[in-house]
Amino acid sequence: MVGTCKLCGRRTRSRGASDVCTCGWRLDPDCREVHEPWCPVEGDERWIGAHEI
Repeated sequence: MVGTCKLCGRRTRSRGASDVCTCGWRLDPDCREVHEPWCPVEGDERWIGAHEI
């Protein structure tokens, strides 16, 4: 299933689950690196994501 990135809106390149974060967001591989530190599930800085969302 091809979807769009939650951050940038681009279509994701892969059809597998590798572009889905543990929090459920579908992300472009480049955006995934940016998202990881403030991921609401596993990020070390997740409190920042809570304020941004």
